Amino acid sequence: MASSFTTNKGLEKPGNGDYVDTWNVPVNADMDVIDKALGGVTSLNATGGSATLTASQYQSLSISVTGSISAPATYTIPSGIGGQWIIRNTTTDSSGGPHAIVVASGGGGTSLSIPRGSTTHFYSDGTNIRLAYDVTSSGIADNAITSAKIVDGAITYPKINSSAISTASDFRSDEPSKVIPVSAVWDAAEYVSVSYSATITLDFSSGFNFSIAQTGNLTLANPLNAKPGQSGIISLAQDASGGRSVTLGSNFKTANGVVPSFDTAASRLNILAYTVVSGSFIVVSVLPGVR
Repeated sequence: MASSFTTNKGLEKPGNGDYVDTWNVPVNADMDVIDKALGGVTSLNATGGSATLTASQYQSLSISVTGSISAPATYTIPSGIGGQWIIRNTTTDSSGGPHAIVVASGGGGTSLSIPRGSTTHFYSDGTNIRLAYDVTSSGIADNAITSAKIVDGAITYPKINSSAISTASDFRSDEPSKVIPVSAVWDAAEYVSVSYSATITLDFSSGFNFSIAQTGNLTLANPLNAKPGQSGIISLAQDASGGRSVTLGSNFKTANGVVPSFDTAASRLNILAYTVVSGSFIVVSVLPGVR
């Protein structure tokens, strides 16, 4: 009778009367497969693209993936093959990246992405590839970061992706969902020099403090992108001739509605301090002739 083989690990089941006086052949072969299933390692050298694992490859408990890749590499466990595995992704990038290793099932169900530098325990039911621990009770997605995965204090500033760190420009423009370093706060407070024109519309998303050298009469129009709570200084410097007037837009509100007095003597400096209450209500006070 012809031998048959087990579904998942391909262990040989000799037919009745087979291997007379040579029973050691299938027994020893099966023992080797069992040994691989308990502690064997399959080493794969990835380059990208996709490949279906052979029986000798997926019979091992552990799968180690190395190599330099230019795109995600997908390894497929044939349809109907179940079991559990431990996979380690230590690939590097030949271009682009970082690229993941994807484990899929030939059964067409769910697949699993293995990030660079990670070790993952997963299983197959013959159709789907899933993580080998239960996250359904907490509703955590397979690729979520949880407190169980990150040790307290493990995340340090050098480990944060640079794209997630706020710059001075991000801080000024109220860019959300970024880490704000102290340096960005101070850099954002630096004075933004604005070239003179007869009418100037300041963009409050480009700075907090502004400096304008007046070479003529000036109208400060209602600023753009005024954020409630924002405050700062607008420095207005008369040129060597002096006599340059300042007119404020309607959104600038002064005490009792009194038009503030500016020092228009030659080379004098006027300081306009502001606080944004709302986009159309900006409280200001003037310190004339501070220099």
